[in-house]
Amino acid sequence: MASVHKECGADITWARRPDDPERFLPPLEYIGEVYFLSGKGEERVAQQEHGYRIHACDPDRIIEWQDYQHRLAEAKGESYTPYAAAREKENEELWNQVLRVACPRCERDVDEKCIKLSRNLIKTGEIVECRNPHPARIEAFERWFRDE
Repeated sequence: MASVHKECGADITWARRPDDPERFLPPLEYIGEVYFLSGKGEERVAQQEHGYRIHACDPDRIIEWQDYQHRLAEAKGESYTPYAAAREKENEELWNQVLRVACPRCERDVDEKCIKLSRNLIKTGEIVECRNPHPARIEAFERWFRDE
């Protein structure tokens, strides 16, 4: 399960502990592709996997994250807790991904945010962008990403 670290804004992943599946490991950060070797001598075989390590906040990232929260609060005229700022960043990242495909629900094109489809808005012809992408668009992006 991916999320944003509340103290520094880094992308992190949560994983269950192998010794106690009811509990989670500390937050993990992606380090890239790694190879695991099995076997001996000429029989040795490499297997490629995604690698993660336990996350440690970088002081520079903490300062950047605090600056992001401050700029976000100024731009929106609201105050943001680290948790609210993390949700906002996750939402921005989701939009950046799904805008690569058209929305099958509201029929908005690539690079156009989804619009609300309430009857009142449709009657008045008012176009109001959604805060979150339609689930159908997220699913369309996931299919497109798998096929790419």
